[in-house]
Amino acid sequence: RAFSSHIQVSRMDEFGNLLIKSLSLTEDREFSLKNGDIIEVAAITDFAKTAIELTGEIDREGNFEWKKESKLSDIIKNRYMFTDNADLNYALIRRVGELGIMEILSFSPINVLNGSFDIPLVQKDKIIILSKFDHDKRKRAIRPLLKELSFYAKPSVGSEKISITGEVHFPGDYPKVTNMSVWDLIVAAGGLTE
Repeated sequence: RAFSSHIQVSRMDEFGNLLIKSLSLTEDREFSLKNGDIIEVAAITDFAKTAIELTGEIDREGNFEWKKESKLSDIIKNRYMFTDNADLNYALIRRVGELGIMEILSFSPINVLNGSFDIPLVQKDKIIILSKFDHDKRKRAIRPLLKELSFYAKPSVGSEKISITGEVHFPGDYPKVTNMSVWDLIVAAGGLTE
């Protein structure tokens, strides 16, 4: 698990100053160590840069291979991959754009399953399937997205979130997605109560 291209030696000079030197396995094989040197070899990351993450109300959460032609329907394949608690009307995709700015997309898993909706996926997309019954689970899945969106808040506009209260199943804050309508927000909140 060693990341061999990131090896550093920390050493104190004769004046007590900390010196740091990066080493190369090929070029610095003969580098002489001194008493008190600290050698640090970094670990490889567990983050898969060419993967799509699927999380939430799914039987098997995890990473899926991403290819340039990957679409949402390549990941959302059949009804049996969801738990009985999955909301098939509203799910989210956390995406980081080319400039490193996060955006949130929403979709209806049932529309993906029946073939009426599909979109291309981007590497590192995170697909989040929400709970349709458990309010706390739903909030726990959405809260980190809202917090992350607050880092991208625009002056005098604020973060891209929207709130709903009243007679809906899951009142609260939701990520504002492009072209979001009032009905989309009601669906995000689990629909109207009786």
